[in-house]
Amino acid sequence: MNGEKEKKFTIIHIYILFGITLVFGYLIYQQLSAKAPAADQHATSSGSTSAEQGVLIFAGEDASGEERRLHAELVRKEAKDVNILDISNCAPNPIALAVGYGESITIKNSDTVSHTLSHRIDREASVIPAGGTKDIVVSDFVGIEEGKEGFAGYLCDGSPAGIFHIIAS
Repeated sequence: MNGEKEKKFTIIHIYILFGITLVFGYLIYQQLSAKAPAADQHATSSGSTSAEQGVLIFAGEDASGEERRLHAELVRKEAKDVNILDISNCAPNPIALAVGYGESITIKNSDTVSHTLSHRIDREASVIPAGGTKDIVVSDFVGIEEGKEGFAGYLCDGSPAGIFHIIAS
C-alpha cells in the first residue's frame, strides 16, 4: 500500500510540474509576441525588413501575370523617393529607390574600399570610390526607354543589392 501512495504522490507532482511548465511557457510566449514586430516588417540580418528584401526577389520568366503584378506593387510600395543612395557595406539604403526617367542620383560610399555597381553584364559598371560619391543617371545606367515604367535590380560587388523603380515621365 505504501508503494502505491508514493506512486500517486509522484504522479501528482509530475502533473503539477507539467502544469507549471505550461504556464511559464505561455507567459514567455506572450512576452516575446508582444515585443515582436509585424510579420511583414521583421528585420533581417542585413538590417532591412523582409518586405524590403522581398523587392529583390524578381518574378522569373515563367512567373504568372499575377506574380509580376504583386512584385511590382511591392516595389512601388517600398521604393523611396530620394536622390541619395548609400551603398556602404554593399547594403543599400534605401534598398528600393524611385527615380524619374532621366533623373540623376548620387551614390555614396562611406567605406574604406571602393564598390562596383552593375546592372547587367552587357552594360558598363560604375565604380564608387572609397569614401566618395558618384552621380549617375539611373535610366542610362539600366538602359530603360523613355516613357516606360520599369524595375531594374543592381549588383554591388557582384551580389544582388537593390532595385531602381524608374517612373515614366
